[in-house]
Amino acid sequence: MSPILKLIAFLTLLALLSAACGNDDEGALPAPTEESTDDGAAEDSPPPDEDAPEPDDGAEAEPVDQETSDDDMSADEPSGEDEAPTEEEAPAESDEPSEEDEAPASAVLGEPSPATGEAIKVGFISDGKSDAIDNSSETPAAEAAASYANDYIGGAGGRVIELVTCDTEQTPAGAQDCVAELASAGVVAILNGVSGQTETINAGANEAGIPFMQNGGISQEAFGSPLTHVMTNGLATLVGPAAVASELGLSKAGIIVIDVPAASGPISGAAPLFYGNAGIAVEIVAIAPGTPDMTPQVQAAISNGVEQFAIIGDEPFCTSAISAIQLLGFEGPVVVIGPCVGETSIAEVEMEGILLIGLTSDDPADAEVALFLAVMDEYAPGALTDSIARSGYSAVLGFARALAGHPEGGVTTESVQETILAMEPAPMPLGPDGATFQCNRQAIALAPAICSAASVITALNSEGQNTGYRELDLSDLLSLG
Repeated sequence: MSPILKLIAFLTLLALLSAACGNDDEGALPAPTEESTDDGAAEDSPPPDEDAPEPDDGAEAEPVDQETSDDDMSADEPSGEDEAPTEEEAPAESDEPSEEDEAPASAVLGEPSPATGEAIKVGFISDGKSDAIDNSSETPAAEAAASYANDYIGGAGGRVIELVTCDTEQTPAGAQDCVAELASAGVVAILNGVSGQTETINAGANEAGIPFMQNGGISQEAFGSPLTHVMTNGLATLVGPAAVASELGLSKAGIIVIDVPAASGPISGAAPLFYGNAGIAVEIVAIAPGTPDMTPQVQAAISNGVEQFAIIGDEPFCTSAISAIQLLGFEGPVVVIGPCVGETSIAEVEMEGILLIGLTSDDPADAEVALFLAVMDEYAPGALTDSIARSGYSAVLGFARALAGHPEGGVTTESVQETILAMEPAPMPLGPDGATFQCNRQAIALAPAICSAASVITALNSEGQNTGYRELDLSDLLSLG
């Protein structure tokens, strides 16, 4: 097996690890009002940031008793707890961020534009809940996205989306059964957020002649399958840090990788290709899992001229690596992946300034994230908004956007495939502002099913939270030379 194929197999494991962690409480996005007030203000100038908490906590300049009294009074007002203190206590300049941050869901959802065409059946496959993984938050979010699309963006090309759902129960047999069931139901496409059964779903859908659209998956077979469309770029884990080093004009970078056969071997084989495309030398620092002190290996890499470190592994491994880097006083960039950031790493090492490579945003200051929160609040109140939910939502909304240009007349699997291939660039669901996807099989030559060559990047603060995402274009690095 080539290094690229081995790398994809390892990245699949990382994707599943990240998905498995996605149902933790801290993986869920908070309610729109709370989160958008904090992060939305942070994106603006410092004065609005200082004013933004006032609608929630009362005017800071007032005595404690007065603040409590104002809150109690506002609770009796029909306009709600947040609006009354804003009007009474804050000057005019603080009204603007408050109104933006606390805008009703209807303002974020936009003007209704209901689908009026005949309903089309669209399959949605989730792994559901098993002893190992709980992906049960995926389907409610997918259904919410379908409802939003039907009510506000004309469904899929003007047709009502009738979502037909099925759970694989995290088994290949279950995945096969789902594809067969959906094919018998007459679906014109099969959608999925993220799955441990991608290979089986992909094979079944392509054999049945049904277009398969997935939000996030890493599968060599899927990447080359003619009817498959993967919205996000799963190769960003390895290639993203090379792009960062290139932007900064560095000449040598290091990758600290967990030394297991599925990881260190493939990365040692594939990394020189992608880093070489950026004109950057790369040193692979493979370290055994469970190594308590990584300072000798990290020091050796620094002595060899490494100017940036990327870390690939699970949270305990990443925590040890970051600890060693910081203990040695290394001042260059440190780039991590999602599974590196969690309660343990945030508690044990300094996260501020560390760069996080990802595929989508979770910052409510970004319009697509605000839309997701509003859709969930409107159509699935109380449902989880974790990474699994976000993935299911994105697959359905992405499909609706891809089908926007479907011509009049009947809808078939063939017409759906043709429309997806001919789609114009569309906003990436849950992407940072300006991020798009286009499934024309031209984004990445070595993986034509991927619909975007980009990833996203953010610098973390001391609490391990993002400080604003931006898109990172990887297209120039994702070639085979």
